[in-house]
Amino acid sequence: MTVTVILNGDIETCCSYILAEDVEPTVRAWMPPGHDLEMVNRETTEWEPDEIAGVAVRWFGREAYPLVYIDETLCTFGALPSKKNLSAYLNGEREFGVTAEDIVNAGKAMNYTPAEGSD
Repeated sequence: MTVTVILNGDIETCCSYILAEDVEPTVRAWMPPGHDLEMVNRETTEWEPDEIAGVAVRWFGREAYPLVYIDETLCTFGALPSKKNLSAYLNGEREFGVTAEDIVNAGKAMNYTPAEGSD
């Protein structure tokens, strides 16, 4: 499986700060052998969101990042999965997948309003 992490610069939350350059070695160390890792930082690389990423960005703006895909399926948005969860996803021990409906419901639960021209 291939894990793809889409960044929009460094990861900053209320409680932590991870430099974009530190994300790749951290995530790589969490992954069991036999899987690939792709990193995209929108600050340095062109990247166009797919449909589901577009929904996340419309509802959450910069907070949608990082977006984490396993193969073609969005696994998490707005945060990296934990080491334990990522390993479980890749080993088939836990199901994963975020839908557009999940994103919209999360946005509504947080009283967010989608950006203009969206859901």
